[in-house]
Order: sequence, then structure tokens, then C-alpha cells
Amino acid sequence: MDEIEDVWAKIDRAAFLLESERVLLDHAHRRVLAETALAREDNPPFDQSAVDGYALSAIDETSFLCEEITAHAGDAPQAVLRSGMARRVLTGGVVPSGTQAIVMQEHCELRDGRVFLNQPCKQGSFLRHAGAIWKKQDVILEQNNQIDAAAIGLLAAAGVTAPSVRLQPRVVHWVTGNELYRGDGPLPAGAIRDSNGPLLRALLDAAGAQITQYSLRDDGAALTASVTQAQADILIISGGAGHSERDHARAALLGANFEILIDGVNSRPGKPLIFGQKGSALAFGLPGNPLSQWVCYHVFVKRALHRLLGLPVPELREARLGSALRDRGDGRKSWQPARLTCGLDGLMAHPLAWQHSGDLTQLPQTDALILAEGNAEWASGELVKILPISMIPSAR
Repeated sequence: MDEIEDVWAKIDRAAFLLESERVLLDHAHRRVLAETALAREDNPPFDQSAVDGYALSAIDETSFLCEEITAHAGDAPQAVLRSGMARRVLTGGVVPSGTQAIVMQEHCELRDGRVFLNQPCKQGSFLRHAGAIWKKQDVILEQNNQIDAAAIGLLAAAGVTAPSVRLQPRVVHWVTGNELYRGDGPLPAGAIRDSNGPLLRALLDAAGAQITQYSLRDDGAALTASVTQAQADILIISGGAGHSERDHARAALLGANFEILIDGVNSRPGKPLIFGQKGSALAFGLPGNPLSQWVCYHVFVKRALHRLLGLPVPELREARLGSALRDRGDGRKSWQPARLTCGLDGLMAHPLAWQHSGDLTQLPQTDALILAEGNAEWASGELVKILPISMIPSAR
């Protein structure tokens, strides 16, 4: 039975960085940048007004003759602003050459063709200068960043219309088990509802994977045939990772010429984990209990996905316990769900209770997994190792 760190090391050695392709920005959501994105032009591309108001040719005068021109957003640049003159400009409009400042329309009055200031105006006020946010060819977003909605907006503003991104990891997922019911009617006798399929599909989709999913009964021959035919970067078999007469994941991977690198790990939940490799293809056999699926995904499968995509891999870090923790396990290293907060005492991990490996009730509020090892009990305030699974909160 391998240690958790040994499994991580074998995943790191087995995973190969995926190639890249260019995609239109509309199709880049959740993809990972394969090269650094550079700005195509200055931002703003010209001197721009930050408000609706008037461009002024001086700051030491209190009234100006107003030109019969208005600079709307989207208008081409107009003539130079002459001495003693003001020009109507709207937010986003091109500021004419010769402008010393812009006065908000609320701070002036227009009477008889003249603009009168109600208060002094400072040099450069409400002027957005060309290139103030970034210059042409400035780095906008570093490579190996996953593109979220905010990044989409940033890339669009910088003119990056077809970013270079990593290929989507192709994942084939088999959900196995005679007991799993996938319909919406009443449960048949002896059946339970399938949560493994929807759970893994959602996790893989959030990671940016391209997913093909199958549901199979506990049929070793059918599973072996399907695994043998699969073309994927990562193959995942949910259920069947144990050693009973109905556990077929191991035999199916061997039958498809995978080398088994891991067959069991010192982890609770997740002991009957299988990890294999055939060329550049990786394979996981996951225990069938839903909570084990969730833990094994975050601890092991997610690491492989990040290696393929060039993303930083999840790493252990330290936090203080928000309440006492007692491990009632069997001596294995245990993963305990926790909610994270950050305050005056730094990062705090508040343990959440789960009853067994089929209990998903705490997952929606889980931010991290506490790695319980070496002790049976920990007092509130003790330092523990955690594996974050969502954004770490900042101090308030």
C-alpha cells in the first residue's frame, strides 16, 4: 500500500504536458493559456475623458468660450483645442490635443455660449491618458492560467481574439455498479441513486476536460472491451477498484495493456485506489462510494489534470484548527472536510462531520481537506496540514 506522497510522485512522473491550439475567445472559457498573452495596442488607445463634461484649454481661468463641437465616445479625433476655449466631451470620448483638464458637467455652467467653472480645476483632472493601463506588447495574462470570465473580458479588451490554449484533456469515465439507478422514478428494490456520474462530470467539466461518460453493470468482459477501445488522456473507472468477485477495474486495465503503478493507498477514504499508465494515457480506478470519489478526485485525479494542462498542482499547506478534531479511523491517513476562514489568527480550518463514505451532506460548504496523520486527537488552535479545494479566503 503506497503513501499519498508516493502516489503524487508517480502521477507527476507519468503525466505529460498536452499540446496547444488556437481557439476563438468565445470558445476559450475554462481553457488554459499555453503562451503569455500580450496587448495588441495601448489601453486606452488615446487620451480619453473619464466623465461627461468639458475639455479645458487652461486651468487658471474661470470661464471659456465653448466650441460647437461635442466629442462623443466613438467619434474620430477632432481639431486641436485652441487657447481660451472649452469643448463638450462625453465619457470615453477622444480628448482633443491642447486639453489641460476636464471639468465635470456638475461643476460648471453653460451660459450664453460660455462655460463657467464653479470650483477650481486641477491639471490633468479626469483625463485618462493613452497607455495608462497597459502599453502595446505588455503582458496581459501569463501562460498556464485557466481562463475564467474575468480573463475573457481582459483578453477581449487587449485584442487577444484567438489565444493559444492547451488541448482539452480527453477523459473517458465509466460509472459501474449493478446497484446504481439513473432514472427519475421510484428506486427499485436494492438500488441507490447514482451520484458518481453527475459528481465526476461536474468536477471534470469545471477543470476544462472533454468528457465521455458510460454507465455499465458489473460486467468484467464489457468493461475490458470498452476500456480497450477508449482513446483518452485520462481514463476513470468509478467502482470496481476493490478485490471482490464483482470488482473488475484492475482486470480491465490490465486487459487493455495498462501498467498498474499504484494498487492501494494509505488514505481514508480512498484506500482501494488504482493508478495506471499506457504510453501517455493515464488511468484511475476509484472506489465506488461517492465521498471516496470526491476525495480521490481532489487528491489524485485533479493533480493529473493539472499536470496535463500546466496548471499549478494542489499543495498541502498549514492552518490552525477552529475546533478540536478526533480521528476515529483505522490508522490510515484520513481526510477530514473543513470550512476555511481567515482572521486575526490567520488561516483557520473548521472540521465538518461526515458519517461514512456515502455521506455527501457537508460537501457544498467544504473548502479544504484536513490531512489527519500521526495523532488520534488535535486540540483547537493546533496546526494541521490541509489540501485546499477552493479559493483560500483572505483576512477581513
